[in-house]
Order: sequence, then C-alpha cells, then structure tokens
Amino acid sequence: MVEFAGLTGEERGSAYDVSADGSVVVGWIGRGVADMKDAFRWSHQEGVVLLPSLPEWTDYYKEARAVSADGSVVLGHCDPDSPDYYSYRLFRWTQGEGMVDMGPGAYPCISADGSVVVANDGEQGAFRWTEATGRVYLGALPGAILNAYAEDVSANGSVIVGSITYDPEPISKPFYWTPDEGLGLLFDPPGDIAEPTAISADGSMVVGWSDCYEGMGFVWDAVHGPRSLLRVLADEYGLDTSMFSTLMPHDVSADGRVIVGSGYRADGSGVEAWRAVIPEPSTSTLLITALATLVLLGRSTRNGVSRRSCSIGRSY
Repeated sequence: MVEFAGLTGEERGSAYDVSADGSVVVGWIGRGVADMKDAFRWSHQEGVVLLPSLPEWTDYYKEARAVSADGSVVLGHCDPDSPDYYSYRLFRWTQGEGMVDMGPGAYPCISADGSVVVANDGEQGAFRWTEATGRVYLGALPGAILNAYAEDVSANGSVIVGSITYDPEPISKPFYWTPDEGLGLLFDPPGDIAEPTAISADGSMVVGWSDCYEGMGFVWDAVHGPRSLLRVLADEYGLDTSMFSTLMPHDVSADGRVIVGSGYRADGSGVEAWRAVIPEPSTSTLLITALATLVLLGRSTRNGVSRRSCSIGRSY
C-alpha cells in the first residue's frame, strides 16, 4: 500500500480516480488550512505532483477528479478566490498543455482516451464536451424542475448516465443519454429516489442507489431492467448478504464483473467497504470481500451516493 500523505505535514486527502493499469492516481491533498486543497497527480515514476493553478486565477480549493485510461489527461475543478467571482471552474491538465480553463463546471468524468469530457454546470446542468463540438448541454426532460446531472460516462463517451429531479419531494430519477437517442429515463423508479453512480465500459450495465429496492443498491441492464443488487447477489449467486443491511455500489469494472461499494453492517457496527466479483457463466460461486471498516472518502459529495463515496446530498 502506498500512502498519499499531505505534503505540508497534514495527513488528509483523498484519491478520486485511477488509470486503467493503476499506475496513475489523482485526487487532492490538504494544504494546511481548513478547506484548502491542492489537486495532485501521482505516478510510480514521479510520485505526488501538485497541479498548478489555472492561469489568471488564484484558487484555494482544487481537486483532480478523473483521469484517462493511460493517465495522460486529468480533469478536475477548482473554486477561485476572487473578490468579485465565486464559482467552480472546470480544468483539464495534460503534460503538453498544462492547465486549461474549460469554463464553469464541476464533478467531471472522462472517456477512456480523454477526448470526451462530461461534467456539470451549476446553472445549465450536465454537458458533454469534445474538441470538435465544444459543450453540448443535455438539458432536461418534460416535467423536471432541474436540468440533468451527470454521474458517469461509458469508455467511448457515447453513453452518459445521471439523474434528473422532479417535484414533489423532490423526486430523483435516473437518465441515460446517447448521441442517437438523446436524453431519456433509464427507468421510472417506484419510489422517490434512484440515482446511477457508475456504468460499465460498453454502457450495458449501470449500478446506483435507490430507496426503491431492498438494500438500497440497484443494478440495471437492458434484459432485466433495474433490480435490487442485494437480491441479485443473494438469490442468483447464493451469497450470504445477511452481514449487511444496505449494499450501496459506488463503481463497476469495465467488464461489469466487479462491483465495489459500501454498506451498513446489519449489527449496527458501522460502514464497511465491500467488493463483489461476479463469476464467469461457467463458475458457480461469487466472491464478496468485506474490507476494513471505514467511512469511505473519494469522489466527494455529488448527487446522491457518489462513486467512491458514502456521502448523501449534492454539493456545489
């Protein structure tokens, strides 16, 4: 295990994303003053490297949030400290170009090759960016009171998932977006909240959390639709899930066979991280590993229970 300790003597920080081969990690490190953060990129070769501030901006809060498969493109957001301006700015970092200001935006995700950026604008909601098209806002669906909020994107950047808020309550429903079909509901949940947290590489599998399903976690595919993750693991694969009262998935592997998340222990002893491995069709067993008891950090507080996070609630 490699520890990313604060470079100013503080032992606080968080890793948010990792490259495909695990050789590059991005996140933030505390700067020594409350709420002050520096974005970092870590590699085996260079160790922890702090990313610079955006040109013409002074920031006190900067997080690296996503990295391309090969580790060459880093996305994040910062909160500029300006006398007359307060808004998250989206940044893109590469070795050749350095820091590039992409305008208002936060909580980005990225395609495998780094060419597609998906993020959220505090005023206009989710958007998809490529160098050829610039920003394309996803908009909203009829009856929604807020624009779409993106959570994840497929490896080739063609499928986006997230949530849209409706009245009353408010109610949060999951959406998908593709270039051909545009914006649509992934499914209409029977309860108040259903929010995706991650999507497989080809876009065929979505995981998330909801108050509609036993255990609060759901898994969706086009054949079965949405199902309780806890029930799928218990009923289809014979897994004893009685140790958990909730199973809330935060991320899924590219092939959809490995799901990670957190869950409240049934005995009330706290939150525990877990990793579930779905077997190949020829294998009759499923492995779930309970990791060290902890309160998960990572991918910060986004809309609902975010990938690599057990926090609830949207934060801008």
